[in-house]
Amino acid sequence: MSWEKSINEFKSFLKIERSLSENSVSAYLSDINKLRLHAEHLGKSDIQVTKNDIMDFINVMCNEGLKPRTQSRVISAIKSFYKFLVLEDYINLNPTDLIEVPAQGFKLPQVLSIEEINLLL
Repeated sequence: MSWEKSINEFKSFLKIERSLSENSVSAYLSDINKLRLHAEHLGKSDIQVTKNDIMDFINVMCNEGLKPRTQSRVISAIKSFYKFLVLEDYINLNPTDLIEVPAQGFKLPQVLSIEEINLLL
């Protein structure tokens, strides 16, 4: 199956079955297109990429300096895309099954100082 056809069907799936907003659909498709461009650069003209191809793509993203949150979003989009392809029987095996999303750091909340609390009271 071609990238173009599979991406168009995934777009319909996101809009109709998942009821995602236009912005979310656009973000998903942008991330999938990044993978498509990488796969085409590797000489893969269809959706049959391997786990190693995807890991190579993730490494390229890391080397470009993308933040872990952005990397997680891209990986999540790719995983959703391949889950869709398996669900629709376009492929048999999901190459993203064993790929993990990078851990996110936690942002600590800002707290008031003792002086600020006393001023409030």
